[in-house]
Amino acid sequence: MNIKNTIIAWGTAFVIGLLGISCSEPYESPLSGQTVKDVIYGPALSAYRISIGHGDLTNIKAVSSANWVTTNVQKQYLTLNVQENNTYGERKATITLTDPEDGTLLSFKVTQEQNNAILTDSATYHVAEKGGTILVKVESNVKYQVEIPSDIEWLKKAEAKANTRALESSSFTLEADKNNSGDVRQAVVKVTDKNTGTISEFTVEQALTPYLEVETAEHLFFEDGGEFEIPVKTNIQVDVKSDADWITCDDPIGADDLNFVQSFKIAPMEGRGSREATITFSDKLGKWKLQKTIPVRQTKSMYLISRDTIMYVKAAYDISYVNNTDEPLNWESSNPSVAKVDDHGHVTCMKGGKTIIRAISSNEKYKDSLTVEAVEVTPMFESYCRVSRGTLRLDGDEFYGNIAHCKFVNNSIRDVVLKKCTLYRGGSVYTWKNYDKVIKPDFWESFYVEGVSLNSSWRCEWDFEFNGIIYTVSSN
Repeated sequence: MNIKNTIIAWGTAFVIGLLGISCSEPYESPLSGQTVKDVIYGPALSAYRISIGHGDLTNIKAVSSANWVTTNVQKQYLTLNVQENNTYGERKATITLTDPEDGTLLSFKVTQEQNNAILTDSATYHVAEKGGTILVKVESNVKYQVEIPSDIEWLKKAEAKANTRALESSSFTLEADKNNSGDVRQAVVKVTDKNTGTISEFTVEQALTPYLEVETAEHLFFEDGGEFEIPVKTNIQVDVKSDADWITCDDPIGADDLNFVQSFKIAPMEGRGSREATITFSDKLGKWKLQKTIPVRQTKSMYLISRDTIMYVKAAYDISYVNNTDEPLNWESSNPSVAKVDDHGHVTCMKGGKTIIRAISSNEKYKDSLTVEAVEVTPMFESYCRVSRGTLRLDGDEFYGNIAHCKFVNNSIRDVVLKKCTLYRGGSVYTWKNYDKVIKPDFWESFYVEGVSLNSSWRCEWDFEFNGIIYTVSSN
């Protein structure tokens, strides 16, 4: 080969080489021929990764038509960052991908579901004690149903209305019965959409104005005991107690709501006198501070308050007694010569001794008695009269000749008031002296009379007041 041919061959190859470079395959965008299906996302904040073909997406530009969804292009993926949907309707955006190398476009739509909501117009609804209708207003974008706990029997529901997928107004009603629970009560009601799991709750509170009405007059019973009933009007739970073991509380009867009739039994009473107790009706829960008390008294139909006694002769007193028989009592003394009693229980002692005073009801069913011991008064005092001749000097006075000396001695344990001393000659009054002098126990008083006859019969009598009664003690 000569040099000329060599140069021609090299030149030809060079030209062919240049032509080969200029005739390489044209540029193909990674978006070319790709499609992305429209997507639907829930209302929550989230990030989603989308794979687009197998090319390098590094230079691809992605734009969102709405600010609630942003884009981030990576080498093999497109990431969508979706904000929480706080609205109550769905929303849409268009995502557009552009290849700046050749202007290739790829777009798809993103839909975010609505934020499902059931909104009631109040968190708590109040209903009166007598019950009634509760209107619940609702803003919702789902079909809801009302759920009341199965153990709440006093609250009834109505059917809820269906709604569209937009937030719309609706309402439903609840019916509350009269509150006879004895307390303020409440129920938590749920409004739910089981398809989406959306739940809203509210509380229904029913009021109660407590009252307790009981007749509080005293109940009187006699020794045989008995039964009685007390009607109770109330709207609360009531506790009934007695502070005495002789009163028994039976089970309540005739309950109407919380109203009832409480019956009691009174046990027979032994012995005399009377006894008292209290029945208490009170708020069982202790929160209302309501209380009513009823006094109960049991007594003997008839009994003597006065008991066995010692009296002085001539003394008198009235027996104290209780008579619930509405009939007069019959009185009697076993020994009227010692002490007598009149129709009113007035006792008078006649002489020393003992007697039994009895009181008997007209039907002779009830009896009681006491013992009276009558004590003579005069043996506790001394009186004597001595007549002699001579001279007697006493307290500055001088007595001479025939002298009668009368003396009174108090041997009792009580003071007495001396009233009079009378000197008798034979059976006739010779002279006397009036007194108003207190003579203490173990003291005495003397009365002297001059010029008496030694041949006559003399005696003296002393009148004195003892225990409010005038007694006389004689010298013989």
